[in-house]
Amino acid sequence: TRSQALRSGSFWRVAVAFALALTIQIGFLTHHVTLTAPALGAAGAGLLVSGAGLTALSGRILLAKIVDRVDVRLLGGAMMLLQAVSLAIMAAWPGNDVLIGASLSFGFTVGMVTTLSPVIIRREFGALSFGAIYGAAATLIQFTSAFGPGLFGVLRDAFASYRPGLAAAALVNTVAALVLVSGRRSPGPATRTPDPCP
Repeated sequence: TRSQALRSGSFWRVAVAFALALTIQIGFLTHHVTLTAPALGAAGAGLLVSGAGLTALSGRILLAKIVDRVDVRLLGGAMMLLQAVSLAIMAAWPGNDVLIGASLSFGFTVGMVTTLSPVIIRREFGALSFGAIYGAAATLIQFTSAFGPGLFGVLRDAFASYRPGLAAAALVNTVAALVLVSGRRSPGPATRTPDPCP
């Protein structure tokens, strides 16, 4: 039941990890054009955002092909760490080539990070409980992630640069990955059963 899930550490690790990761993801994507336009120009920034969208699509297609055969918590943690690395690289080396490469690698993770929280809830708590339990998780995730754009903006204004905010975001994503992976359970019969990606 939902009340049982709310007393479960497994539930909270999923909810908190994706709340943190999607706060960063939504904040970054909201500021992506503003962040890249000074270096690439408006047209270049637009092309880069479109390219990141294409890599996000490719990531989601890959997820659909492999989701039944992988540990989804490990996969989610890996994608959060890849986001962290991309953000840290942008913060440390703000050159044009680095900005393009890191933006595309971040884009690759977007579809997976967006999709994996319901996959994990479905797999670990079952189909009959999915609606009630994911509804509780999604409430926390969506409420928290709504602050992402504002947090990026506040840090940008405070430091007159995106670099400190990107570094802080990389740290938050690293914490999110560790929280998610810490909730892994040993595979048993229930977790080996293939689950379709919603």
